[in-house]
Amino acid sequence: SLKFLPSGVVGTLTLLSPVLTYFVASLAKVEKPSWPVGAAVLLSIFGASLCVPIKGQDFMIIKEGAFGFLLIMLSNLSFAVGNVGVAKLSKSRENLESLTAGGLLWGALFCFVIYLVLPKTPFENLGHLNLWYLPLYLGVVATGLGYMLWNQGIVEISATLASVVGNLKAPLSLFWGALLLSESVSFQVTLGTVFIVAASGLLSFY
Repeated sequence: SLKFLPSGVVGTLTLLSPVLTYFVASLAKVEKPSWPVGAAVLLSIFGASLCVPIKGQDFMIIKEGAFGFLLIMLSNLSFAVGNVGVAKLSKSRENLESLTAGGLLWGALFCFVIYLVLPKTPFENLGHLNLWYLPLYLGVVATGLGYMLWNQGIVEISATLASVVGNLKAPLSLFWGALLLSESVSFQVTLGTVFIVAASGLLSFY
């Protein structure tokens, strides 16, 4: 989707995953709909949106932009269904490691189909090293290890709370940038982080 949309727009759209998780969890009867949960989800999205740098990025709804929007929303929906699926299967003591591995395998196959369909540059052919080393790191470390820990966490808390806490990735990426790259962190980002933490606290208390 980053090929078709500005990074700030993509970053903002990923923040909608708690809404979809809450919706899917309600449909699957994993969680009961309630106004405190809905309020916490909206508070989290508002806080995270304060942390996404989208100023000065022009964006028009065109054919390519609509396709990028479709891809990122499909990603959000997959994430939501996965969260709720893990929460539901954990109650039947399903093996979470095999569940994670199966999900990654299906995700990799889906991404490969998308790769075959989308137009490619010379640096994106299967024989080029650039196509392999970054996905390998993202697949094994950021996704494999990350989601194994994530799925274990969902067993302890609700799928919706997990996705709300997940919105901390927006401010945390900026804080890491400040720590490692000497980038500045604005008051707006700090305020956004406070909103997300407050939303998480509200959901935990409820």
